[in-house]
Amino acid sequence: MKLPSPVADALATKVLSRAIAQGFLPAAGLPDWERYASFRARVRNAFDVPQTSVTPLMARVLYGIAALAQPRRILGIGTYAGNTLVWLAGAGFGTDPLYHGELAVGADIDAEATALAARNFGAIGGDLRVQLRCEDGHDTPRVLGLPWDLVFLDADDPGVRKRIYLSLLDAIYPWLAPGGLVLAHDICVPMFRDDLALYQAAVRDRARFARSLSLEIDDCGIEVSVKVTTPPAGDTARADGYNGDWRTHG
Repeated sequence: MKLPSPVADALATKVLSRAIAQGFLPAAGLPDWERYASFRARVRNAFDVPQTSVTPLMARVLYGIAALAQPRRILGIGTYAGNTLVWLAGAGFGTDPLYHGELAVGADIDAEATALAARNFGAIGGDLRVQLRCEDGHDTPRVLGLPWDLVFLDADDPGVRKRIYLSLLDAIYPWLAPGGLVLAHDICVPMFRDDLALYQAAVRDRARFARSLSLEIDDCGIEVSVKVTTPPAGDTARADGYNGDWRTHG
């Protein structure tokens, strides 16, 4: 059922307020939904998305999380046509940002999807700070060698399905900044329940994550996890800036 925009705005505000109250997001001003609506209109007019499970409510929550947390560097793994990365990047990148993000990267092993994502971002005013890479997301953190403030997981492996989140979590963890956020999509999907129960157990390890919360905001939902601020021994995330190639990769 399609929600009227004022209802979706109110529900997103409720979800974000809960995350703030439980210490997952900073207690900053809530998003300006009129500003979001303007951004959403540009995206909807420009983006070509053959299929998506991202609901209007989920899009608002993703945008709101980024608007509140203001991550300098965002990494999405399994970003398909860019229809999740765009909501996370909307607050800090593009032509009218709320804050100045440094780098947003979307990684997907599907070359056609990656090329489509690049065209989609170009259609709303290409930003050199947004990079789309056709690459196995397990490799991306190591290849770029950067700390990440927010990571979004939405990969789906034909063999292991959403259990791939476990190996992706291990791959990104050393490069996740202390206090950084990990968002895992599809946490509520029944067919993935067993796989994602293992993932939820992993992000509830208090030696690695300070807290974790399931946001059951639609049929897919997301798990929001916060890395401990004192990294375990062996965490090798670099604090230097990115000196590589800013160009979009296909």
